[in-house]
Amino acid sequence: MSLKVLRKDTPVLDKEILRTAPDEITFGPYLKDLKEEGDRIKVIDKSGVAFYTTTVSSLDKL
Repeated sequence: MSLKVLRKDTPVLDKEILRTAPDEITFGPYLKDLKEEGDRIKVIDKSGVAFYTTTVSSLDKL
């Protein structure tokens, strides 16, 4: 699974954040939410744990 972030229709991040069998059904149990908290972007799993985090400021460097 890849996390893709766009800024004004321009990709600023395209990163593999989870490797599983190539099937969208496989990802279902892992995902709950995508949150922006201050300077952080978090991908939240079904248990409420952030399993991937990046910073907004790091995207400005791309």
